[in-house]
Amino acid sequence: MSVIWPDNKKFAFTIFDDTDFATVANVGEVYRFMGDLGLRTTKSVWIFKGTEAGNCPGETCDDPNYLRWVLDLQTRGFEIGYHMATWHSS
Repeated sequence: MSVIWPDNKKFAFTIFDDTDFATVANVGEVYRFMGDLGLRTTKSVWIFKGTEAGNCPGETCDDPNYLRWVLDLQTRGFEIGYHMATWHSS
């Protein structure tokens, strides 16, 4: 079976960014830099703020500013991936 990659590339490489501890303050510059370089990755997100303490909480799509940032990433070509509902078992 032959795979045809975009622009006749010979392979694909992907990065799935685990959202643990992620906030706009601590990952925003990284995404701006990657975007400037033309790199596009998958940014995982949690949907809801957790109701329990977690080992690695970060911002969630419950926060309007974070959601706006995530949606902006998507418009700039980054893929948004689901990383469970929140930072603890749901």
